[in-house]
Amino acid sequence: MSASSGNIPPGWWPSSSHWKGRRFYHRDGHESLKPGQAVIYDADLPFMRGFSKGLKELVLTIPRDDYLELSGGTPLVRPRVVDFNQGAAGNQQMRALARLVSDSLAGRARGESDPGACPEGSALDMLGQLASGGRGGAGPGHLLAARNYIEEHLHDPELHVSGISAAIGISERQLSRIFTEAGDPPGGYIRQRRLETARDLLADPAHGSRSVGRIAGELGFASQGYFTRAFKARFGVAPLALRQEALRGTDT
Repeated sequence: MSASSGNIPPGWWPSSSHWKGRRFYHRDGHESLKPGQAVIYDADLPFMRGFSKGLKELVLTIPRDDYLELSGGTPLVRPRVVDFNQGAAGNQQMRALARLVSDSLAGRARGESDPGACPEGSALDMLGQLASGGRGGAGPGHLLAARNYIEEHLHDPELHVSGISAAIGISERQLSRIFTEAGDPPGGYIRQRRLETARDLLADPAHGSRSVGRIAGELGFASQGYFTRAFKARFGVAPLALRQEALRGTDT
């Protein structure tokens, strides 16, 4: 399979599960890939993919000139494999990039696309961090990577600014700055997302067997009393009242 020509390379190719023994062949050899990995490659250079079973993949292509600008003029001379499941800062960027593109496509498929909320800028910023080795400074891509990391660790009581900043490769001061510029400091954003997640769980009758205290504890709140006060201040209703209202709705 030869490379496509025109003004689209290089691209990135994150892969998911449902396959075994997959390989990406290029002029210098091959790369063995497994679920949760991505390969960044120049599609104008010869390549071929091989796999033994069906698969689901997500592909993002950008113009070569854009890539060279993002990488500081450094060309992509051979494919680069990134593992989403390892802890390096660049991999956190890749996880956030995959989620951003996937969520955007899913929203469009459901007819929920907002023309004013185009993700291309953030996607390019994250790809630029990968291409330049993180030399671009803190920007929108770091914010999205941090938010993605927070979503993946909402239930971790040890989720703190220090861990988030280390995971995405910027300082705590930079992390605080980009969050504050977006509207909330990191701690406030974490609390908001935990409260919103708790509200969704309490409003869902499918989780009716989970007590308010259990949900609060699973989302990192130190006590049910603190959670109840924070929840009522945020939503204007006590968590137990919201739960009871949701359960009454199933009886009608």
